[in-house]
Amino acid sequence: MLESGEERTAITVAGMVIGTPGYLSPEQVVGDRPDIRSDILTLGLLFWERLMGRSP
Repeated sequence: MLESGEERTAITVAGMVIGTPGYLSPEQVVGDRPDIRSDILTLGLLFWERLMGRSP
């Protein structure tokens, strides 16, 4: 928790992509802001991997 007068520092750099490439949505790959569609895609990828035992 921040104390009074402390500043937050950024841990990322503008234009930097963070994440596992196989689970990134197309929006994230091109640098757009992720939204609910990104979450749905990643959830689908996780379900596929758990059911099939391999990445799609």
